[in-house]
This record gives sequence, structure tokens and C-alpha cells, in this order.
Amino acid sequence: MLLRQKGEHAAVEPLYREALALRRRLLGEEHPEVLSTMNNLAVVLHQKEDYDGAESLHRETLALRRKVLGEEHPHVALTLTNLGWMFYDKGDYDAAEPIYREAIAMRRRLFGNEHPELALSIHTLGLVLVRKGDLDAAEALLREAWAMRLKLLGGEHADVAASLRALGELLHRRGDLAGAERLTREALDLGRRTLPEAHPRTGSALVALGRVYIDQGRRGDAEPLLREALAICRATYGPTHPRTLEV
Repeated sequence: MLLRQKGEHAAVEPLYREALALRRRLLGEEHPEVLSTMNNLAVVLHQKEDYDGAESLHRETLALRRKVLGEEHPHVALTLTNLGWMFYDKGDYDAAEPIYREAIAMRRRLFGNEHPELALSIHTLGLVLVRKGDLDAAEALLREAWAMRLKLLGGEHADVAASLRALGELLHRRGDLAGAERLTREALDLGRRTLPEAHPRTGSALVALGRVYIDQGRRGDAEPLLREALAICRATYGPTHPRTLEV
């Protein structure tokens, strides 16, 4: 787990594969611990950008969790969310959207209309719709998730910062540079207070604010932000990772 948190996916993959093989031998193919290990390995493959491998394993995990746990279970909703996030990172937003909608409907039935995991699913569907250009629907979802997070988690929380950053990006896409700057600056400041130093989410907020400054013609203000973001990405992902190169 520690290696995965540090982004050392190549190192952690064989460990998960070994654990999965051992647990299958000891516990059988359908034991909940086996399914949890499958889920974790699928997330590692996703983070390595082995999208085909991740999709296959997520779908296998989803089918087994539905069989073992039933159609309506928090772990089924979690697997749907992970599968949707994999498609989002892959850039296949048409595939991601219906999966997130299914996860949201399931989490509403399981948890009611106010729950942190529901807020996460609503937030990520909003991100999908931003990428698809449906900004009105995206804004409604992102604001719903933001309000839910504020109520459930309080104002000083990293997930609230993520909501602010997403809304800032949406305003940037609308051409509201002043609004985008205000929300993205607030997201960056809140993230610095609530996340570990040099966290990848901080890097993303730095990039977002830097791009707003560039579009405002403030390249001098953008440069130190983008240099800091580049250092975070190099430390987290390595110098040749697409997220590093995009900075």
C-alpha cells in the first residue's frame, strides 16, 4: 500500500499478483479478500496506464462481487466507480458516463441522498460531462457535490478543494477567467492546508491556476506555479509520464 501511495506502481504490481495467487489458493476464487485484492491490482494497472488489463480485471471483479455480494452492495458501487474512473483517465468519456450514472443511482439507494461516497460519484460524473462539453449539466452536478461535501465534511477538507478546482476549471472553459482564478486560487490554498506537502492534487491545482494566468496574459505569475507543479509531477510520476509532460 505504501508503495502504491508513492506512485511506485511497477514495484507494487508483482506484490499484488503474488498476494492474489496466494489468497486464491488459500481462500478460493470468490472470497471477499480475494475480490479486494483483485480490485487493488486493477487500480494499480489503471495507474500504470495498462487500461486493457485494468478494464478486464475490474469487470471480472464486478461480476464476482455481484455474484457473491448481490447486485446492490457498497463494494459493487465501488467497483463501478473504479471502472468509470479508469475510462475517464483513458479519455473514453462515453463509456465512463453510464457507469457513473449507475454508481450514483446505486449509492443513492444504499446510502440515501447525502453521503461522501455519493458526493464522489456525482463529482466525477460532473468531470466527465465537463470533458464532453455539457457544461450546464456538469455545473449542476459539481455544485451538488460541493454543497454535499461542505455539509458532510466541513469547509477544511481536501475533497472540498477538489470540488472548488473542478468548478474553477468549468468557469475557465466558459471564459470566466476572473471566476476561474478565484475558485482555483481558493482550491490551491485549501489543498495546501489539507493535503501532504507536494501532493499530486496540489500539482493539478497549480497547473490549473497557471493556465488561467496564461490566458489572462500573466505569464510571469504562471511560471513559478508551473515550475512547482512540474517538480511535483516529476517526483510523483517520473520525468517521462504523460502527466509530467503535459505541464
